[in-house]
Amino acid sequence: MRRKIIMVSALGLFALSFAGTASAAQPTAGSAPAGRSMAAQPGGVPSLGRTATPSVSDRAVIYCDGASCHGVDAAAARSSVDGYPCTADAFTPVGAELSTPRGHVELRYSPHCHSNWARVSGAAPGTRLWVQNWNNSVQEQFVTPGQHSAQTAMVNGRVSARAGLASSYTGWY
Repeated sequence: MRRKIIMVSALGLFALSFAGTASAAQPTAGSAPAGRSMAAQPGGVPSLGRTATPSVSDRAVIYCDGASCHGVDAAAARSSVDGYPCTADAFTPVGAELSTPRGHVELRYSPHCHSNWARVSGAAPGTRLWVQNWNNSVQEQFVTPGQHSAQTAMVNGRVSARAGLASSYTGWY
């Protein structure tokens, strides 16, 4: 009988096959080792509670940290250090926001991805939003027609950054 072992790591999904025979001491497909419960994961791969099977959408995820996050959408990225989404636990530092007649701007920071991005709400379509870090890396985004909010792609957050609309901007954080 040919057996398949599936392992999940931060680098991807790996499958190993080997020949062997089933015995009472070896679990068969669909059974759990004593003391452990198995839950079905997407794609029918059982889990022992230690790993998760990536979904089809996870295969397109970008993993980054700091400078490697430059130009990446925070909503589509995960930390290459700990695997958390860049948006998980993201926050706006105290004072790193600005309200103008053109919209409310926030400088966002991801502690998992060590990156910054800017977001705006209450803005008119066509409003230009930008984020800049101390290394002069800049990302910008325009509010699209029919929308009143937007966010930029990320810049390296291991150095100070600021966010703004036109000539109004936050301090360096």
